[in-house]
Amino acid sequence: LTQAGKVYDPPRILQYGYITNDVDVLVVDDDGGESYQDYLSTALTDSGYTHGVWDRMTVGPDSTTLSIFPAVVWSTGLANPTLDAGDRAALGGYLDGGGKLFITGQDIGWGLDDEGGAAYQWYQDYLHAIFVADDTNDYTLEGVPGDPVSDGIDLVTQGGDGANNQEYPDDIDPADGTATVIWKYDANRNGAIRADT
Repeated sequence: LTQAGKVYDPPRILQYGYITNDVDVLVVDDDGGESYQDYLSTALTDSGYTHGVWDRMTVGPDSTTLSIFPAVVWSTGLANPTLDAGDRAALGGYLDGGGKLFITGQDIGWGLDDEGGAAYQWYQDYLHAIFVADDTNDYTLEGVPGDPVSDGIDLVTQGGDGANNQEYPDDIDPADGTATVIWKYDANRNGAIRADT
């Protein structure tokens, strides 16, 4: 292989991936080099959804790129800190345009609350959540009766055959009337919400 008079022996191999704009879901792999996205990929494939995986290690997608996809799953795994200002701007633009987001990870609420200011305000405005407390030390979640997502579905987030990336699960509350609790640790603590805007 030659290029501009240089001879490469062995040949240089440039690997790259691409995602077409006809997939159902974009999975953003923002877990700091771990492989938590594999659990999401398996679930999407098993459910019949086509998807692509964007590795956030180099650069994050912007809101224009996100807007191509009907749904985005953003996974932070155990990475912390995460969701920097650029990520929040991209996700905010995507949600402002009517995008559908599922976001999952360890300490998202705690991390944005700890950063404070615009980061925590974004958490409230776009994820419609209030951070209540860190580390509930509870790894079982009960679905909410009558909820279209969680009714009849109880989860164990640590110790099973899942990702086991919930070492310090946050207690969160809905921030406004668009948000509803969908999984609870117990009568007073919540593990997940959904928001319909």
